[in-house]
Amino acid sequence: MLFRKTFTVILLLSILGCASQQSLMSYYPEHETQKLPEVGIVVSASIGNALVLYSNKKTWDFLEIESDVRAIPVCAYSIILPKQEAPASGYDDQGNMIFSAAAFMTEPKVPPKSRYIQPGSQQSANVKLWIKRSGEIMFTLGSGHCMANTPRVLEGKYSRITKPIDSETSFSQELIYNGRVDRNLRFIYREYTKGLAREPFTQEAQYDLATSNIIGFKDVTIEVIEATNSSITYKVLSHFKDVY
Repeated sequence: MLFRKTFTVILLLSILGCASQQSLMSYYPEHETQKLPEVGIVVSASIGNALVLYSNKKTWDFLEIESDVRAIPVCAYSIILPKQEAPASGYDDQGNMIFSAAAFMTEPKVPPKSRYIQPGSQQSANVKLWIKRSGEIMFTLGSGHCMANTPRVLEGKYSRITKPIDSETSFSQELIYNGRVDRNLRFIYREYTKGLAREPFTQEAQYDLATSNIIGFKDVTIEVIEATNSSITYKVLSHFKDVY
């Protein structure tokens, strides 16, 4: 598991830092914004649950290699492609998404005097993968190798997935119902940056229903229809504003 995460992080950081030399077009992560629930819809929530949720995050495409692929014959060597999540790195001239995977070259099959990899040792290699319209997974080695311009079909089990990634722009807000005491409703507001709740961004608030059943916090406005100490029925009138 540690091996898999280490290679995914290394590959993703290298892609974020520079454009792929093997791809004709650069890859950029998707920007995903979520607002729940929709404005004007009557919904219910239990104590401790978020009444209003806003999230702004980036998502990255990966090709998940579900198990180790060993002894792929390439030129005079064998390629070991470990189980991993290979991040997208760009697009080719056909519009295919290219994924970059970490691999090893091992077990040379040439006479001993010609070997530059010692028996039992491994040399790291970068593998480019893409999915054809037929569903086949194609792969080729990076520049400088004998197979750099000769794509081949890769056998095995794979799946394309999309995952959120940590970035400086990852941000979320939530307003949580914290119960009722007499006519007073209690709420907790939280902000998350890169998935972490920080103490300065956690705040408690209390509202008196005798004053109004319309509650406002920051940009959020909700209409309280019914509330007990364990649940609340409400309607969102306005949502958190977008944060970029």
